[in-house]
Amino acid sequence: MEIKGEAMPKYTFSIGLIPVQDFIEEATRCRDLRAGSALLSWFTASSLYYLQNTHNAFFIIPRFEDNELETIAQADFKKLLDDVEYSIPNRASGYLEADNEANLNDIFHTLNEKLLDLWQTIYDKVIAAHRTWINTSYLFSYFTKPSLCPVQLIGVAKQATTDNDLENLSIIDTEYANIKLTRPIEPWPGLPIPKCQQCGKREAIGPEEFHDWIQWFKNKLSNELWVKKERYIDQKEALCPTCLLKRFSSYLSKPAFGSTSEIAGRVWLNRAKTIEEFKALLADIEEIKQMDFPDPDSLFFKSSINRYISEEKDNQIKKQLETILNSRKKYESFINSKPNIAIKNEPSSYLAVLMFDGDNMGRHVKENLENHNKLVSFSKTIRKAYGKKDNEIGSEIFYIGGDEGLLLAPMESVFKIALNIQKFFNDTFNSNGKNSKITLSMGVAVFDRERPLGAAIRLARQALAKAKDLKDKNGLTIAVQTASGNVFSSTAHWGPDWQRVSNAVNYISGQSLDQYRLSIGWAYEVEKYLESLPDGQWGKESFRNAVKDEIKRITKRKIQEKDNPASGENVKNSYDNRTQGKRAIDTLWEALDGDNWFTKTLKGRVISEQLHLIAFLCRESGYRVTEGTNKEIGAEE
Repeated sequence: MEIKGEAMPKYTFSIGLIPVQDFIEEATRCRDLRAGSALLSWFTASSLYYLQNTHNAFFIIPRFEDNELETIAQADFKKLLDDVEYSIPNRASGYLEADNEANLNDIFHTLNEKLLDLWQTIYDKVIAAHRTWINTSYLFSYFTKPSLCPVQLIGVAKQATTDNDLENLSIIDTEYANIKLTRPIEPWPGLPIPKCQQCGKREAIGPEEFHDWIQWFKNKLSNELWVKKERYIDQKEALCPTCLLKRFSSYLSKPAFGSTSEIAGRVWLNRAKTIEEFKALLADIEEIKQMDFPDPDSLFFKSSINRYISEEKDNQIKKQLETILNSRKKYESFINSKPNIAIKNEPSSYLAVLMFDGDNMGRHVKENLENHNKLVSFSKTIRKAYGKKDNEIGSEIFYIGGDEGLLLAPMESVFKIALNIQKFFNDTFNSNGKNSKITLSMGVAVFDRERPLGAAIRLARQALAKAKDLKDKNGLTIAVQTASGNVFSSTAHWGPDWQRVSNAVNYISGQSLDQYRLSIGWAYEVEKYLESLPDGQWGKESFRNAVKDEIKRITKRKIQEKDNPASGENVKNSYDNRTQGKRAIDTLWEALDGDNWFTKTLKGRVISEQLHLIAFLCRESGYRVTEGTNKEIGAEE
């Protein structure tokens, strides 16, 4: 950009919200995550729109479409909750006009004052939206004003000495990084009451004395009807004023957000809806939705139904829960009698957080600003593919901004989404047929629907960091946190490794297009075999070839005929001769890239991690797997 006019000095500036990661990770419900993301976009857009209007700001990074900032800044917050299209990055750099450096300090001070005003606006909207019952709650006697805004803007500016955008951007980025690292942190001695169960940092709302909080406030609050119904908070949940306001702000949107139970079950539910015997159960769950039940989608899980029945005090709701349980038993009995139907009798209890980030994108953008325009295109591609709630793979976008994004999805969709996003990114930056060497890394956290969402987001961030620790980055880490809290992971660069794992999952879960499948015992048996081998021998080609031959023999024993999910009948073509059996084995072995997968100069432990992940994803998915061995196909020639 050529600096225009001489009325005021021109300054290069960079501003950003902090702390972004901590604020996003303070989430126990999907509503918390969506509200946090929407608030950050609203705060950023409002601040930038102010600079644009009052100080003639021009933004180098990110570039905004005409009226984009105005649309977000002046939108009703409900609209931002409902549409992920309004996600924008939480930092911006560019030029602005100011009289002098003292004026710059006033500008940054004004921006933080405006954040407080926006936080007050959210509080006022929450109080107004719930005024019919809010004054009768013990909770709101301690919520007469909003807490301090949980985020702040930090910024830096220097007078521009050149017309070169890239040079100015490089200088201001260095200054911003220094400011971010050295910002002061105010001490907080704390109060002798329980901490917020969501952020784990601030004190829970209520009296300041521990005895009063436990004996009086908590007991009375737990007996209020809206808490009993877990409409806004759980009965045993303690939230600080900040997390409470964020939670209530999410209810300014009337459309229901998908809960973790709902997202976990999306792929399974799409299949189940095609089964006639499922419709009675679905109708019973639809009926309880009309009774203001807190999480009706959790009722596809037998353990949840039984827990709700044991805890429910409302006789009408309890009766409907028992009706749902009976319908579920009938459906379960039907599914169990039809082993060729592709899905289990209930959804997977696991779902995934997918978090991605471009590798060294700041440097790439500063080297060529056209790369930023490509990031805008990439974001639009992701929104188009996964932004609609009724997309066939069940994903839900919570944040997309440039090269960064965060999605939730059913466990069954993890590989399709991850591999597609990486392909979208490569296609965006390699559209001219040349390798741009601009890459993307991703971290995925697979977690149980009843475990805290915030912990899963942190695990996804750790997985992303692990992927970026690979040489040249450009990788994917999938970490799994089991229902019992154990964690394991697998890491590799994009490419053949993850394609093999994806293909193996498809063959075991019966989702490949071929007419045969692998039993889940294949992954267990190969993993066990690899773990029995000495690490020190993997450098020898003869050793690797012997390993490959043994694994191929295991594969022969574990390949089976595949059921036809559409008709529920066995495929009539049986492998009753060695020619057909060999064709099946060769096709599957090629799809697994077995000749390369099991002869790599990797330690057996690395491949064992991949097999452990394969077995878990297949065992815990909503698709049926088989356990047996096909001796006919496994026969030696």
